[in-house]
Amino acid sequence: MPLQDLDLAPVFYMVCYRPFDGNMQNNAILAGVRRDYLTTGKSSSGKYRKCLAGTDVSIHYRIGKGRFLWQKKSGRTLLQESYPEVYGYCIWTRSLAGKTVSKARYGKDHIWLQTAYYEGDTKRPTAFLKPVQGSNELVLLQMNPETEKYEGVKLLPCENNEGTAQQSLLNTVAGEPQVYAETSGGSFCYCLKEEAESRLAVMQDLRTGKESLTPKWPFEEEEAIAFCYIENDRPFPAPQPEQPEPLPAQPENLSEQVPQEPDYAADHEIFSTDEPAKPARYAVAAKGLNGETQVSEYLPLQLEKGTKRIVISAEESYLYFGKVINGLRQGRGRTQMQNGCTAYEGDYLDDKRDGFGAYYYKSGKICYVGDWKANKRNGLGVAYSSRDGSIFVGRWKNNIPTGSGAAFDAEGKLIYTGEWKNGLRHGHGTEYKDGEILFTGEFREDKYYSGYEHIQK
Repeated sequence: MPLQDLDLAPVFYMVCYRPFDGNMQNNAILAGVRRDYLTTGKSSSGKYRKCLAGTDVSIHYRIGKGRFLWQKKSGRTLLQESYPEVYGYCIWTRSLAGKTVSKARYGKDHIWLQTAYYEGDTKRPTAFLKPVQGSNELVLLQMNPETEKYEGVKLLPCENNEGTAQQSLLNTVAGEPQVYAETSGGSFCYCLKEEAESRLAVMQDLRTGKESLTPKWPFEEEEAIAFCYIENDRPFPAPQPEQPEPLPAQPENLSEQVPQEPDYAADHEIFSTDEPAKPARYAVAAKGLNGETQVSEYLPLQLEKGTKRIVISAEESYLYFGKVINGLRQGRGRTQMQNGCTAYEGDYLDDKRDGFGAYYYKSGKICYVGDWKANKRNGLGVAYSSRDGSIFVGRWKNNIPTGSGAAFDAEGKLIYTGEWKNGLRHGHGTEYKDGEILFTGEFREDKYYSGYEHIQK
């Protein structure tokens, strides 16, 4: 957790202040180039064409003793460029709209000195990040809009194991850090003292067994979601001659036919707008409100500057961070709930979840990870029930399990594997109980049709 045992200050390859820099992936190549040179001392040059954080970019660079030439573009838009300075050089970063985001300063020895962040006025930065000399800590200076003076806070380094269950638990309990860094000592997030202590306490609970990485699913009286296991009618039905099935009538709104948990709001977005620089009132006209305009004055305080605001209801709105083209969310992005937890992170197409992405419950627990199509779960995916801890892994169509898939209970024991149709077991499959085969054969609308019953329930 907090690095208390480092005698020497680390070398910073890359520092990310999320409200301005976004995802660490944005500067992954810059961090790699600096790491290679500072580690080996060998000059190098190269060109890259990559998709970083949903944006196609081209990069040209040349690094050597006392100099660094760096240019990063998206199409004809210049996103980053290095300039020589008396102390060494700097790297200016701009947004896709051409607005100045930050200026990072480096010495002639390529050591990071500080980064200034801007919101419109390039003459006076909104915030500064800089290392504490001889220490592994950082200082964050932020402009107080009332006094127009900078106020500083000290940030402590904490372990950062991106993409792990441990990191997800830490972020859920202590909050998602705003500052990340790639250093000679490893990857770290930087937090206030209270947050660092909270993370340390969670790590201690993990070591003692008081806390577990296995999700704790609280029992609540909720409706079952589509993939949950449904008990079969008894007694075991005798095989019936096969008859053609009538074609089911197509419902007008298929999502309304699917039972959903109360905190799963996949299609509740009713309005969105570009995120303004200052808080404003939002007039929200929603169906079912007698045609009257509902006005919400609630705007949560956010450290991170969003690209769009997504209105969920008259009282609730989310923030979106990511690429926007012609007012629509496109490519990789993240939508954040009012409690600071991620609502969805993944691919967007024309303002809808489309591609691969992860969706979360309001509690911050994972709900679904997999493929999406036009805001609906479509393709291969994994869903987690907050009702009973069950898990479904398989194919989805129009938000419903359809095709091959498997269901597991909260302990990870296999319940059923086989074919599904409209959220029910349908086709060839095998049902299990305590690791033993209960029935194998044909299912029709979640009931036994023909096959073999191996053990009694």
